[in-house]
Amino acid sequence: MIILNTIYEFSNKDSKTTNGLYHVQIDGGNKYYFLRNNNSVGAIQHLFNRPASECIGLIRDDVKQKFFELLNVKESHETR
Repeated sequence: MIILNTIYEFSNKDSKTTNGLYHVQIDGGNKYYFLRNNNSVGAIQHLFNRPASECIGLIRDDVKQKFFELLNVKESHETR
C-alpha cells in the first residue's frame, strides 16, 4: 500500500505539464519524497558534496505506476 500526501503541486500553463513534490509512504514503512516533472518521477536522495541535480534517484516502474494511479484518484475526488 502506498500513502500519498501532496506537499506542493503546480501546473505550467505554457507547457501544459504538472509538477510537484509529494511525501510517499510505502507498505507502512519507508518514507520518501517524490519529485514529479510531468510524467517523470524520481525519489529525492540526500548525497553529500553532490549537486542537487544528482540527488534524484530512479524508482521502480511498478511504484511509479501506482503513484500515478493514486494521483489520478486523488485529483478525481478533488474535482467533485
